[in-house]
Amino acid sequence: MTLGETSEGRDLKVRYLYLAILMMLGLLVLGIRLYRLQIAQGDEYAAKSVDNFVKKIRVPADRGMIKDRRGEILVDNRPSFDLFVTPAFCQKCREEVLPKLAGWLSWDEEQLERAREQVRLAKHTAPFQPSLLRVDLTRDEVDPLNAQKLELPGVDILRVPHRNYRKGPMMAHLLGYMNEVTQEELDRLNAERIEYALGDYIGRRGVERFYEQRLRGVDGLRKEVVNARGEPIPGLSELLGGEEAVATKPGQNVVLSIDWRLQEAAEQAFPGVAGALVAMDVKSGFLLAIVSRPSFDPNLLSGRVSPAQLSALVKDPLQPMVYRPTAQHYSPGSTFKTFTMLAALGSGAFGPHSSVTCTGGYRLGSRVWRCMHQHRRWARHSVSVLPPESMSWRKFRGSCQAASITMPERRAATPKDWPSTARSARAMTT
Repeated sequence: MTLGETSEGRDLKVRYLYLAILMMLGLLVLGIRLYRLQIAQGDEYAAKSVDNFVKKIRVPADRGMIKDRRGEILVDNRPSFDLFVTPAFCQKCREEVLPKLAGWLSWDEEQLERAREQVRLAKHTAPFQPSLLRVDLTRDEVDPLNAQKLELPGVDILRVPHRNYRKGPMMAHLLGYMNEVTQEELDRLNAERIEYALGDYIGRRGVERFYEQRLRGVDGLRKEVVNARGEPIPGLSELLGGEEAVATKPGQNVVLSIDWRLQEAAEQAFPGVAGALVAMDVKSGFLLAIVSRPSFDPNLLSGRVSPAQLSALVKDPLQPMVYRPTAQHYSPGSTFKTFTMLAALGSGAFGPHSSVTCTGGYRLGSRVWRCMHQHRRWARHSVSVLPPESMSWRKFRGSCQAASITMPERRAATPKDWPSTARSARAMTT
């Protein structure tokens, strides 16, 4: 070895030193990573590992019933077989599983695309939660799907309560119906901390909508140990660490003032194809019966309505979706004449044989409403306050409207007298 040269032993020592430093740095990085996984983020990854073999299944709660004033059940629940898919356990879901379901369930291209979009959204929002794809499977549809269970990973058929409108189209506008919650509604409800999930149903119109939070119960939860395909593994419940299932809480019942016996009689007696009928308790103001014609079947709308069915309802010239007692305007008709006549007699300004001159019409603002029945328009004549006993109801119904409407204005009395007149008229009617 000459001056200025290093020995081979010293080179090896330097190399070993560098190697040791690299090994120490590697161990340090590994230790930091283990610290993050096991301690800093341990709870998060433990929960994710549990989700890989524990499947959480929502148990829908029974919705509250709707009854009439005598306890007659108008709306209750019935069992239904619904199709769900869990995106986390559905391997090649959009490419293979959904096309197979489309073939067995006779879906068209639009229904298949809608299912793919729903699975895509569910995979990003709640991948381990079952997402509803189809409601009300028939027995002929359930049996083939159960037979092909091995080809459908992550697909489940669950028994779910669905709404049953016992009276069909009767009172459909009043009771309302159920429909699937939209993505916009889901975002708004979740922002308000009201728990809804994709595929849940929500009340539309009528009682179902107004009392949604009262009728809707609290869903339960049960857990199952599953394999990589999402299939339950029996006998492994002890791995859940003693966690118990959450029981469901049924919704509250709602009792209406409607009397079903009177409602049924009104439905049978109503002669028109389109129109409305309302029966009220004059003392309390409660509705006893209410008819709106034409109507629709809420059982049909409470499922997933096809575009053709919805188009038929919307394009119907009779407009069955319109709630005529509140959305349309109708003249009071001849039944109102009895109240003005009773009020006139109760005031003391008219006797049974008094008469009122009719000018052939009634002016309200800039419009004149004409008389159309017993006499020519614009003809001045006298009309008796009370019709003769020989007059039939048919003739009385066609008598002068203008005279009946203007009768309160034809007496020399101030408005303060009319409360007593109204009380007298009410006493005579009761």
